[in-house]
Amino acid sequence: MRYLFFLIFCQYTRKIESIIIPKVIYFKDSLSFALLMFSGEFLGGLGVIFYQNLSFLNSNKQTKQDEVIVKILTKGKGINKMSKKDNMFIIILLIFFAAFFDYTQFIVSYILPEIAILSPTSDNRLCILQTITSSLLCIYALKFKIGKHHIFSLIGMSICLLIILVLDIIYLSRGTDAGKFILAFLLVFVRLSFISFIDVIERYLVEYNNMNKFKILSTEGIFGIILCVVFALVEEKNPFKEMNKTYTQLNDRGKKFLMIFFLVLYFILSAGINIYKLICNVIYTPMARSLINYLLNPLFYIFYFLMLGDFKQKIHYFIISEIISLILSFFGCVYNEYIIIFCCGLDNETKDSIIKRAGCSSNTPKSGSRILNDNISDDGIMHTNSLITIDSYNLILK
Repeated sequence: MRYLFFLIFCQYTRKIESIIIPKVIYFKDSLSFALLMFSGEFLGGLGVIFYQNLSFLNSNKQTKQDEVIVKILTKGKGINKMSKKDNMFIIILLIFFAAFFDYTQFIVSYILPEIAILSPTSDNRLCILQTITSSLLCIYALKFKIGKHHIFSLIGMSICLLIILVLDIIYLSRGTDAGKFILAFLLVFVRLSFISFIDVIERYLVEYNNMNKFKILSTEGIFGIILCVVFALVEEKNPFKEMNKTYTQLNDRGKKFLMIFFLVLYFILSAGINIYKLICNVIYTPMARSLINYLLNPLFYIFYFLMLGDFKQKIHYFIISEIISLILSFFGCVYNEYIIIFCCGLDNETKDSIIKRAGCSSNTPKSGSRILNDNISDDGIMHTNSLITIDSYNLILK
């Protein structure tokens, strides 16, 4: 769980920083932030690779352990039934698409204000779409198995998403052009859906092609930087000039220091987010990773309502949105089995219940052994043939 906590820390710290930066140093150039993000992605992945090459993590024994762990984590999944790995061209193309989808998020954020002004929490309210999209992609593309609790959660999430859309149309579309408002929401849907495509592509490349996670990350960063440079040339925008312009306009030395500090921190947090995001996609699932995006929404809604006047300052709109966000967090936890419902058979295909049934039908492990059940099944369903004890795991390594 520590990787999820690291990701939560980096992601929400950067989100808080993104709120503070325009208020304190008046810097809003999205191209500069995109370039910092891709640079952090590239150098972050490169830094981890460099560290691995200088440490015991790159030893032959550790490499052998990693191969065994990958086999254990992916045992019983349909993806391993594929006959052969992709060739290098397909791999590079998939990495480019992942970088392009990430770059598209910047493009959408760049053009969105010119189309319609949406609520600052629109992304937060609609980000449940990531879990739904990631789930469908994993089920149909990566052949993840689905249980009753997954279906129950997806139905609940879809109903909540529909309610959110209706509420936003009622409250946010007043006084705006209907066509532009719908287009803006479609662009937000595209942006959020592309995050799911990135997660699934990264998972696919590591699990099926057995690629180094951080080489994928560095390559994505390179492609992203190239795309940002192309955009800067086409639009005749220079992010470095924008940063320098804002820096010179800040008369206070304290604010100049804050600008440097904020930009460096944004770079570091972007590196951390991309590193831990990729790790969580592989060790857990893209659905578990997406839970982080809306788990703390109730707290952010309170801040946006009280401090930034969001939700049109209508208390009933805020309360309804708050209740829906709590319900979505509940469904997200049920989907990822952090909460298990013991009724209507919703617990039958959770890993805890399967462990109990497997324990009843198999020999009890010897003293000093324990079942590795944290990462037995990344798709949320553990199969009996995936059970392994510490003793047998150590035997495999020998």
